Amino acid sequence: MWFHLNHTVAALSIMRTTMGADLEGARPHTYHQSAELFYLLDGQLQLLARDQVIIASKGYRVVIPPDMAHAFATPPGHAADFPIAQAPGLPRFEYFRLVERLKQGEATLSELLASQELYDNHFLKSRTWHVVRKQAHHHE
Repeated sequence: MWFHLNHTVAALSIMRTTMGADLEGARPHTYHQSAELFYLLDGQLQLLARDQVIIASKGYRVVIPPDMAHAFATPPGHAADFPIAQAPGLPRFEYFRLVERLKQGEATLSELLASQELYDNHFLKSRTWHVVRKQAHHHE
């Protein structure tokens, strides 16, 4: 759930996320306007930060500044429970609905890519992330 302090641009958005093992939460992307904070309440999380992948575990705090490539996923055999805070925040309800519609085949990748400026969510390619995620699946 996202919490906003006003109806246009929020000073802070917070979303609590619970993920099962070996799931991709977000593919490589960046924000031009916002920083993002991850705080691990439980479990483990793989985080891409620029061209480095770290494994964060319970108690870790990771801050991603604007314009830094990042992504996150749970490693094989590990779930995760963590809030994500974004500052300044953006109302992103429709973005998450669009992602869900894409997963269900009710929206197109073109629609998602066309929303990048609106939601300040710019997708990137990361060879580092691709290699790490592929290795995780190879070792299962």
